[in-house]
Amino acid sequence: MYYILKDKKPVEVEDVIKWSKWFEGKERIVRQDTLENKVFVSTVFLGIGLMLEGGKPLLFETMIFWNKEVYQERYNTWDEAVEGHEAALRFVGKVGLEKKGIIGWLLEKLKRFIGYCMERLT
Repeated sequence: MYYILKDKKPVEVEDVIKWSKWFEGKERIVRQDTLENKVFVSTVFLGIGLMLEGGKPLLFETMIFWNKEVYQERYNTWDEAVEGHEAALRFVGKVGLEKKGIIGWLLEKLKRFIGYCMERLT
């Protein structure tokens, strides 16, 4: 499925030509920041519905680029994407990637996710 944004809300389109022309524009950029420590944080609208089993399409993505490390997280809505971008900026600012790197952050997120899954199983 293909999507474009109208007023920051995803709208499904069937015409791949219409989608590709829209996709070339800058409207899909939610926010991008280059920080002092050469970290680049980018949040964009993907335009393609990546689905988890039984879930809503994940249409937005935040990525953190630092040296050779990359972190990625996906969201369903514009507002979730903005929140995710802000969370990524807070992480980079508070913890500093020099201290623990993206791998350390991923391990923390994985621990929280496992805890969440365990709660739901019990």
